[in-house]
Amino acid sequence: GTDSDLFSIGSSDGVLTFSSAPDFEDPGCGANDDSNTCTVIVTATANSQSDTNTITVTVTNLNDNSPTDMALSATSAAENAATGTDIGTLSTTDGDASGNSHVYTLVTDSGGATAYSGTDFAIDSAVLEVGSSPGFNYDSGTTSYTVYVKVADGSNTAHVEAFPISITDVNDQTPTFTDVDSTPSAEEMATGAFETYTIVDTDTVGTYECTLGGADAADIT
Repeated sequence: GTDSDLFSIGSSDGVLTFSSAPDFEDPGCGANDDSNTCTVIVTATANSQSDTNTITVTVTNLNDNSPTDMALSATSAAENAATGTDIGTLSTTDGDASGNSHVYTLVTDSGGATAYSGTDFAIDSAVLEVGSSPGFNYDSGTTSYTVYVKVADGSNTAHVEAFPISITDVNDQTPTFTDVDSTPSAEEMATGAFETYTIVDTDTVGTYECTLGGADAADIT
């Protein structure tokens, strides 16, 4: 048969076995050695009489490969993001062809032994999201986190991946004046600047503008 070189058979007991273990992900059957359906013809001979039987063996998939890599579709979260806000979707590289169920959990480090108990992040199925009580505050200097995710397929060695999550600034701070002289003076007939104001805004996004009000606003620019 086409795949007879892949099999051996006991001459007296008729036990048919693969010569070496088949690999679903690297098939070796068929005319082009690219199929998981194997065909072998068994011939039994006695007293110069023989009979043949064509056997079709199907190699089935088995969860025998560990996850080797992970990816996260997005890696940033805005400060002040609400609990449950999606950050990114996780995906896994696994040598098994199909059928594996991957379970994602947060852990504290690359060893993966200790479950994460913080409140900044959470996982819902395969989605990394903002946790129940996030402490993201770009303006206080918290601009990034490292999140460790463990993926397991239920049968093999789990894989842990570290993902840097950047915190993006939001225009949430009120601008303030510093060193303000609320009663400046200017000589009559004077032109040009007579007072300079310093405005502090710790946000790195957004713009602000100064406007004048009051009864004499039209006289000053």
